[in-house]
Amino acid sequence: MNDQNHTFTVYGAQRPQTVNFGGGFAYFFYNYTQKEFPVWNGTFSLLQGSPIDYSAMEYGKATVTLDSTKVFPCAGLITHTLEGYLYAPTLHLKYSDGEVAIMLLSCKSATPLSTSTDNPVLTVPANEATVTLSGGYELRAVGSVSGGFKATRLVLKRRPRVSISTMGFDTTLFETNSAGGISATWKPSSGSFDDCALAFNPSKMGESSKFSIEDLGELLGFEPYDSETGKSEDTVIRDGGPVEYTLRLVVDHHLGLHHSDETRLQIA
Repeated sequence: MNDQNHTFTVYGAQRPQTVNFGGGFAYFFYNYTQKEFPVWNGTFSLLQGSPIDYSAMEYGKATVTLDSTKVFPCAGLITHTLEGYLYAPTLHLKYSDGEVAIMLLSCKSATPLSTSTDNPVLTVPANEATVTLSGGYELRAVGSVSGGFKATRLVLKRRPRVSISTMGFDTTLFETNSAGGISATWKPSSGSFDDCALAFNPSKMGESSKFSIEDLGELLGFEPYDSETGKSEDTVIRDGGPVEYTLRLVVDHHLGLHHSDETRLQIA
């Protein structure tokens, strides 16, 4: 591997039938519909994949060289329930008896991630709740809310823009049960881990697989549990990727009622 290209050699019992390169998206979740107890599952999709040249001079050995400009930083998160997603530049090899996905995990980028908002102000008139937003390398939210509510929350939602993902992932940036000021800051995660590669069979993801999202966290050096409380915590691998970001101001009332306002965030 050098500054101009990345070279990978894959060893197997056969010559691959095809080798494609694109953005690989792995999604991990619990399936609550098929059995009495939820089943941990996973699925994979290669986004904008296209054939790539490779050499196979020796039987069972395939070598692929990628231009460094095609390799981009990965993105993803792991929740405290061991669900989540991973997006990364990926080599997808198909053989006569199966397939292999190789995700290239790197957080290196020329510039840090920054934020901007479609709407600079969030307002819930019923409770005189107003939040003013300012972007940049750190998103700032400042405002206030009057009384007469159960709780007021400022929630960041990440929702992958891929068909295989059916859920979003929420992070509460601010919450209060009383009238007063609203203040929160949020900075997109740019990641901090050494470059590595993750190889697995995308047709055998889930409970029966030897690979889990907990293994992914350990591979990248993330601790799955808080050392002081012993509880699992959400971990952001890196922000970005094919993910829709929304910031939502929510005022909860009793009997399950609520009022809200939201805006999309742009991460670049």
